[in-house]
Amino acid sequence: MNSLTKKKLGTKIAKGIVMKTDGVGEEADSIGHFNFHPIRNNNFKNVFVIVDTL
Repeated sequence: MNSLTKKKLGTKIAKGIVMKTDGVGEEADSIGHFNFHPIRNNNFKNVFVIVDTL
C-alpha cells in the first residue's frame, strides 16, 4: 500500500458496535459503507477495538 493510501485510510482495522444513541446514521449499502455523524462528546475509543492492520 502506498503512503498516500495509508494517509487517507489509516493503517488499522477496528471493530465495534455503534448504537443509535451514539449519533445519526444510515443503513449500510450493498458494499457495507454507511454515513455516520456522531454526537459531539462521544468517545469511540471506549467502543472500538483494533483487530488487525492493513
